[in-house]
Amino acid sequence: MKKNTLLLAFILIFTVSLNAKTIDPVTPQVLTNHLGYDSIGYKRAVILGFEADTFKEFKILDYQTKKEVLTGKTTKEGTVDKWKNWHFWTIDFSSLKTEGKYYIETVSSGKTYRSFPFHIQKDILERHTISDVVYYFKGQRPVGLFAKADRDMPVKEYINGDKKNKRIIKRINASGGWADATGDYSKPLTHLSHSMFFNPQQNALVGWSLFKTYEELNRRQEKGFTQFKEE
Repeated sequence: MKKNTLLLAFILIFTVSLNAKTIDPVTPQVLTNHLGYDSIGYKRAVILGFEADTFKEFKILDYQTKKEVLTGKTTKEGTVDKWKNWHFWTIDFSSLKTEGKYYIETVSSGKTYRSFPFHIQKDILERHTISDVVYYFKGQRPVGLFAKADRDMPVKEYINGDKKNKRIIKRINASGGWADATGDYSKPLTHLSHSMFFNPQQNALVGWSLFKTYEELNRRQEKGFTQFKEE
């Protein structure tokens, strides 16, 4: 009796696990850029669905008025290797340039699917990311106790090659700069990689990117982004 109970339990567990692999819990979704889209830029969305789905058309509606502002045909792209049993369609709505808040609707087998609301704005990437990047970059500047310790940093060497026995040969001022990551308060230019090539110069790249952004904003004579320019 005990053996039969164990066998029945094994069959039940195997059946449940098999069904879990064959039945995907994901329902079709309309995927958009969560940051939004630049008014004069390229605009695309992706539909994630399944083989039986029949997404052919889409429409874009104003989020406030619910009025239809654009319609079009979807493009079936097919599958991606090793990405489960998902099928994909793309939506191109680059012709929509009017600033506002919108959402996408599309239909498959009589059922309507909607995207999350998204914005179309001029300079949308700059509007919603520059301030955050600058704030984070400033937050990574070693200050307080970290800065105090860095101003009197010991440089050590091994005694007779013994890694357990060290001595201080001098002290240096290593203050300034930026921490490498939120949980790593070292200040290397690279990813602490032992490789001699293809090392990302992340701190240097961020610094260069911010200076280049400042230069580009001035070149375009932008009246906004005063926080970035002043900091």
